[in-house]
Amino acid sequence: MERKIIIILILSILAAVLTLIRETKSPESTLAKAFPPAKKQLSLDRIRPMADTTLVMLGIEKKNIKPVKNQNDVRVGYPKEFDILRFIRALSDSLSEFEVTVISMENPKNNSAVVQIKSGDKILQSYLFSQEIQKVEQKGVSPLVKKKAKGKSR
Repeated sequence: MERKIIIILILSILAAVLTLIRETKSPESTLAKAFPPAKKQLSLDRIRPMADTTLVMLGIEKKNIKPVKNQNDVRVGYPKEFDILRFIRALSDSLSEFEVTVISMENPKNNSAVVQIKSGDKILQSYLFSQEIQKVEQKGVSPLVKKKAKGKSR
């Protein structure tokens, strides 16, 4: 019986010691909080593939992703069911290890939005979102004979 009490007492003491060790902060963790690891610089040639892949994974067709010549802008046509916020979240997650900020502005009047990737004060890339033009089918039957223009007589 005494042997069981001694084992229980030893285990209790070990548990208390382990709890103290866990609760006291090591100097390494304090240093890591004081000096977080530096974030990496992001180059333009890495942004475009990451964002394009994200757009395609979210359902945008490649033909609707059009870079604007001589600028850091990309025009994106998107369908009604596309959620721009999902793109922003996914892109922010992809770029979290870099020194960049993802900013967005929305214009609900004309269903457009701009998503910018900034490093400090410099805009690295802008994505200009506008809804795809929906093809409207003409109702009725198309005429076989063209109508004559008014005011012209033969």
